[in-house]
Amino acid sequence: MSLRRIASLTLFSPWLAFGCTCGATPPPVIEAPPIAVPPAVVPATYDLHEWGLVRATPQDHVMLSGPHADVMGIGLGKPVLYFHRLGEGPLEVDVRVHIEGGHIVEHWPMDPNGGVPGSDIGWRVQLGDATCASNVYPNEYADEPCRRLLSAGDICEAATLRNVETTDSTCVHTNLAGVNAAWNHLFYRAEVTRDPQLPLVVEAGTQGAIRLSSRGLDPIAGSIVRVVRSHGSATVQDAALVVRAPQHGESIEVPAPTGTMADAMSALDASLREAGLTEQETAAFRRAWDETLFGAQTASAEAGGEGRGGLSGRSFGGGTIARPTDSILYVLPQATADALATLQLTPAPRELRRVIVAWLDVPSQ
Repeated sequence: MSLRRIASLTLFSPWLAFGCTCGATPPPVIEAPPIAVPPAVVPATYDLHEWGLVRATPQDHVMLSGPHADVMGIGLGKPVLYFHRLGEGPLEVDVRVHIEGGHIVEHWPMDPNGGVPGSDIGWRVQLGDATCASNVYPNEYADEPCRRLLSAGDICEAATLRNVETTDSTCVHTNLAGVNAAWNHLFYRAEVTRDPQLPLVVEAGTQGAIRLSSRGLDPIAGSIVRVVRSHGSATVQDAALVVRAPQHGESIEVPAPTGTMADAMSALDASLREAGLTEQETAAFRRAWDETLFGAQTASAEAGGEGRGGLSGRSFGGGTIARPTDSILYVLPQATADALATLQLTPAPRELRRVIVAWLDVPSQ
């Protein structure tokens, strides 16, 4: 073999130059460490939950109330607004309430320089990162708006708001008249003088029965509760009945109640939760209203505070409305709540739950 041929084999045949590597273990593959990706920042947003009580006669004169005092006057009022913050970063919300065909009676917190509200009120609030108790509530006799309301023979529900605080809501911060303060929730009470077009029509039947007819397009959450209260009468017995809500255009007959108040309280509790309230918000509603609606101090009221009762007082014409002996309770569809009191929220919440309970007198037979 020529020298040229040997050199060619050596140059182009590495296994001849360096020896065969057949069967050798390949070198380990070194992977680059993963690049750390910071978690995505979820922009701040919020959910808003509201509850209240609509008081209505068979003629649909409507009054709303939320947290409850011993009532000497009745207004459209006191739905309570709880905020539930989500995400990160600063969050400021403009809240406005408008009453079409009525006016705001009181609200809290209030601007000391704001004067007497008309058909609109508003707050600019910052939502904190945790829950809190409110800084202060007005004295029932010495502070505004209570002093103005009591001098007119009305009540001041703002003085009772401590009873409906929750610990699952987000702290609300305001700057009113240059004073920074923190609040558990917002509140307003108002009066509506127009026909609210409630979704159920109640008619008297025979032998204690009534007929419920649905004229609303939106479904009613939960059940209809019929409550008969004796108010100390020897001839009337406390009783309750729970029935399903009629669908649009449907009429159902509701017999005279034979069940217990415990049945009624349990059904209302379930309806509030089905409509979107948290457990704590449901408990706050019941602390405010169980005694008035059902005539008993419940475990809910005893655990969370007083549950003062007795809704009676001024009507729109200045007369006195007695507590009903026979009544219907149900949660209004949200569209009906929107028609009673308009909420304008900027930025808009991720979720809005307006849970307003209608308390409607049953017409006498």
